[in-house]
Amino acid sequence: DGTNPDEKSLLYKVPIEVKENMTIKTIIKGKNYNDSIINEFKINLEKKENYKVYLSYSDDSGIQDIVNLLGSKFEEYGITVYKNGKNDNINTRIIKAKNNNVDLYLSIGLNNDQNEEKCGIESWIKSINSLSYSLVNIIHNDLINIYPKEECNSSIKYFGNVYEELKMNSISLSMLINLGYKNNEDDIFWLSNNKEEITEVISNSIIKYFDLF
Repeated sequence: DGTNPDEKSLLYKVPIEVKENMTIKTIIKGKNYNDSIINEFKINLEKKENYKVYLSYSDDSGIQDIVNLLGSKFEEYGITVYKNGKNDNINTRIIKAKNNNVDLYLSIGLNNDQNEEKCGIESWIKSINSLSYSLVNIIHNDLINIYPKEECNSSIKYFGNVYEELKMNSISLSMLINLGYKNNEDDIFWLSNNKEEITEVISNSIIKYFDLF
């Protein structure tokens, strides 16, 4: 209705279904905390002719295979795919993505924590106010549905300054997905034996989000 949100406004609990062009205004309130600034998001549902995705990936075991499978899947739906070169640093990757005006910057890798007991999927975005919030929730929750270890700390993180790849990135839809811990044998076993299913889950989540089904 055009008004600014306050304590009586709708509380965000689940992703918002958008069926028409709209403007969404958000604010974060907490007891004993100052209110955040009001963020305004203009959503236009005009159908795009062609989506562009940049796939950034680590050299961890199995990750490049998944990225290659993702690229092929996206191209089946007419999505233009860009990937980092073997020697591209983070800055080069981001510049390439910006120069190609991509709609989504998706980084895929493994958590390199040395603790062999740690396990689980981690998804990272800059902040809870990010435009990436809805999409990363969809991808993360769909991945959790196929990840076998319920006891692991699989979560979405909203502190994008931890990773330079998000800290330096100004692309609206930007996220980093760690598909497990590289020093956890169970995570590596799951990743190595479920590449196709992992690819299917990630690609379907994004394709549905882009409304290409």
